[in-house]
Amino acid sequence: MGNVKIVKARTRSVENLQRLYVIVISLSIVYGLKCLFEEIIGERGLVNFVEYRDQLFMFVSFIFTAVPFFHGSMRYLDQTYIIDTVKTKRCALMIDFIALFVQGLMLFALSTMIGQMKVFYNALIVLLVFDIIWVGSTNLTNNKQRVDEEKGKQKTKHSFKKWAVLNAITIWAILISVWSTLWSTDTIKSTMLVLIVVYRTILDYLLVWDWYYPEIPAPPPARPFEPGQGFGDQGLCEIGSEPSQ
Repeated sequence: MGNVKIVKARTRSVENLQRLYVIVISLSIVYGLKCLFEEIIGERGLVNFVEYRDQLFMFVSFIFTAVPFFHGSMRYLDQTYIIDTVKTKRCALMIDFIALFVQGLMLFALSTMIGQMKVFYNALIVLLVFDIIWVGSTNLTNNKQRVDEEKGKQKTKHSFKKWAVLNAITIWAILISVWSTLWSTDTIKSTMLVLIVVYRTILDYLLVWDWYYPEIPAPPPARPFEPGQGFGDQGLCEIGSEPSQ
């Protein structure tokens, strides 16, 4: 009974953290939309795409960053504290609470920087570095739950090193694109930066798809019906024999 109460209390704490994270992410998206619409409708005009192109691309970069961050954080909290409740340490929830709250604030700050290309993408680099450090400090590293049907037990086999390497490559690509003279015009630079972020998110989902969307194992096949068997209270039984008690 005591364990049930502890699990229920921890579940409520996780749900409260998830609600707080949802609020912060929602505010950041709304603020980003507000800034973008004010730029388009109030100053530039909808038809003058060239004048607000950079702001639009930064908003797309923000959305393609916020969605996997939100999705991954919610999955992590569910997997760690609600599904695999036995594997967590006592201090883990507090650490994750602080880390995710800071991450949410960083996403909100990022939404306020839409319109300042260098500032925005440098802040995005800081966010990616912070996420690598946080995920590396959790039990998620090299950890994927898979049911081994032959042995009937759970194994941990997935590697999150691919995800960390992907983020590291993205950081270097953004750094080079922002600070080097590789691209001849700001138009090319802005286009390449948004493509880097979009491709990072696509590859993120492809690399750890099974973790974002766990496969539901198929139920075991039904026992074939054999002649001489009937249905008792406890299932199949021999005809003429007493059901097992």
